[in-house]
Amino acid sequence: MEDTEVYRGRKKAEINIDVIARHFEAGEKVTLNTLKEKGLLPKQVGHVKVLARGSLDKPLTIIAQGFSASAVKMIVLTGGTAILTEGAPERWSWMRRRTRRL
Repeated sequence: MEDTEVYRGRKKAEINIDVIARHFEAGEKVTLNTLKEKGLLPKQVGHVKVLARGSLDKPLTIIAQGFSASAVKMIVLTGGTAILTEGAPERWSWMRRRTRRL
């Protein structure tokens, strides 16, 4: 049985793979909620995209609403898993310009 998470928030954010690598240990599961718990994303964020800046040297399971192609490649090459969740609701389409880079 797969556990379901509730994603609350209206804002979108991007996070780089090197930031994730610094704050998570090998084999850990990375989700929007765990990123918020570690203080890497503001509480108002409800959609996160993982980008490939930096390096990743450990296998992680990363569950996010978006990935760059390079980020997926890095995650898979280190033995991890990239899981794409359902995208943001249609009401967020106007928010593309408001994406926050971390």
